[in-house]
Amino acid sequence: MMGPRRFELRTSRLSAERSNQTKLRAPYTMDIISLFLLIKLFLIVSNQKRIYIKEYKIGADILVAVCDTELIGKSFEDRGLFLKITESFYKGEKATEREVVRSLKHATIANLVGERAIKCALENDFIEEANVIFVAGVPHAQIVKI
Repeated sequence: MMGPRRFELRTSRLSAERSNQTKLRAPYTMDIISLFLLIKLFLIVSNQKRIYIKEYKIGADILVAVCDTELIGKSFEDRGLFLKITESFYKGEKATEREVVRSLKHATIANLVGERAIKCALENDFIEEANVIFVAGVPHAQIVKI
């Protein structure tokens, strides 16, 4: 029965005609690096579309609802503030950050809920940190263009 694989450095002597130096080899280095890159790629891909975006055309206005996917259907209350993230209002298409930015550029009104949604809006200068409120630890902001 084989035990667990060990990742260790092994040494081998080079041929006498080359040199008497010791060359270190890591036989599983490529396997570890490949695994690391695959995990990193998976995390990047899985994090890309973890925001819902839904657009509404109301007269001359475009209202955009942006929400982290895991918040749909949840309610939060804190110090007299109540935040209800309903599926009917917030759950639209899953979107990448680039898609959220594109939509917010055209919005005249926006509601944003969740860490990723708020981070995206902050990093792209749609909102300022001073305008973000927290309801039971969940960040929320609104945008109104006049």
